[in-house]
Order: sequence, then structure tokens, then C-alpha cells
Amino acid sequence: MIASTVMGTIILGFALGGFISMRQSFVLDKGGGDVNQRLRTIFATIGPDLQQLGQGLTNTSIPLPLVKLEVFNAGTANETSAITTRKVIIPKVLTPESQLDKNTVSTTIVVKEDSDTLTEWKNTRINNGGKIRASILNSLGQEQFFDYIGENIDTSVSPPISTITIASTTWANDYPPNSSIYLMDKRKYEVKDNTLTLTVNDNNTFKLVEYVEKLNIVATIESRNNSGTTFFSECKGIPDTGTPTNCNTAPIGYKFENIRAIDVKATVKQKGNDHQKKQLNEENLTMSQKFFPRNTIN
Repeated sequence: MIASTVMGTIILGFALGGFISMRQSFVLDKGGGDVNQRLRTIFATIGPDLQQLGQGLTNTSIPLPLVKLEVFNAGTANETSAITTRKVIIPKVLTPESQLDKNTVSTTIVVKEDSDTLTEWKNTRINNGGKIRASILNSLGQEQFFDYIGENIDTSVSPPISTITIASTTWANDYPPNSSIYLMDKRKYEVKDNTLTLTVNDNNTFKLVEYVEKLNIVATIESRNNSGTTFFSECKGIPDTGTPTNCNTAPIGYKFENIRAIDVKATVKQKGNDHQKKQLNEENLTMSQKFFPRNTIN
């Protein structure tokens, strides 16, 4: 009986040890799968917007900030990035016939464009459900979004007067006749409260992926010095206007067209208790990918 008991205890110990090992392996695999899924979701969401930077833009001389890159806590372990992307939905831009004054309210804007341009805007608006976000940008780079909800062409006068209807909007700045009105898609990606968020056209914010620790983004910018030698700068900051910041080498004469690649590194947190978290190291919790904007190709 003693021998049987000892033998049974040994067998039970082996069986229990095997069960615990299998359970730990299952928990680790499940945790790793969850991490990989969240990392893949991050890049599948951000990637297409980075690749389509500049889409629809036919005139790069207009003051449109197509990408804005911000870095916070630079040089520390808590360094993280936020990136804002823009792409133009319709290459044809509207311009106001007269100045829109600061602090005034408008429900319509008289524009200079012909009926063909306005028809294209109308079709896009209707296909979007009857209302679409538009933005106006002046020569100082000051931008404001508003809801574009209709249009009209008065053919009783010569030349015809083209007007777009907008939701009641108070102008935050002066927008003179040389301002540009766009139909565009503006998207800002940033990490808030360990969640990757997306803000569209300064209006709606969506929570995309939870348990995200940070994004680290670096843009590679091509420059040419006075002797004609080409060199590349890696920059963590690109403002709406002005010179990129936090660069290893300062770029010369920065333009959007000079961006050659954007490197994105995402770091996520593992769900579960502390014991489970120790199973995955930092290498398992991060993923990096390089994206090439459309301007690099064309």
C-alpha cells in the first residue's frame, strides 16, 4: 500500500506538472496571439493613409499641410508620436468670391468656379449622404472645417453666380478671395489613455485599438546641399508650416514632396496579470513597418 501510494503520488505529480505547463503554454500563446492581432490592426489602419498622402493634389504650391508629425517627451523612455494625414477627395478647389470676415456667420459662400466644378462637388456630396465636411485654408495656413450641404447656380444673371450652402458657421479667421476650399480627408492618429484613437476632420473621434502604449514615428526626408550632394534626414517632427524638428540632420528647403518614407513603430501592452505579462518581452510587444507615400512613386 505504501509503495502504491508513493507511485501514485509520483504519477499524479508528473500529470499535474504537465497540466500546469500546458496551461501556461496556452495562456502564453493566447496572449501572444492577442498582441499580434492588435499590432496588425494598428498597421492595417494607419498604413493606407500614409501611403495615400497627397492623393488628389495637383498643385503642390498651395499652402496645404498634407502631413503633420508631432513628438512628445522626445529623447525619453516615454517618447511617443502623433501623426495627422490629409488627402484631397476632389483635385478641383473652390475659391470664395469675396472675403469671409473673422467673427461673422455664414450659411452660404459665393464661389468663382464654373458649373462643371460645382457639379463634381455636388455629386461627391450626394454620394456621401447629402452632407460632407469641407475645409477652407488661407495663405497664412489657418484652416477651418465646416459642413457643406448644398449648392446653387443662378443662371438669371451673366455671368452665372455659383453658391455653396453650408451649415451655419462662425469664421475664426479672415478668409480672403485667395483662400482655398477643399473636400479632403484629414485624419489624426494618437495614443490616448492606452488606446489608439482616430480623429476625422477635427470632428469625430474613434477608439481603434486598446492596450496600446505608444507610437514612435520617424520621417525620412531627402535634401540636396549647395554642392548638389543628396542626403537624408530622419525627423520626428513636421509642423503644419516651417522646418521639421527633432532631426538627426536638418533638411534643406523642406517640401512635402521630399518625404521618402515614414517609419512607424507601435508598442502595445499585454492583457492579463503580472505573471503573464512577464512571458512576453519588449521585442514581442513591438512591431515596426516602413511606408512609402504616394509622392515617392509619382
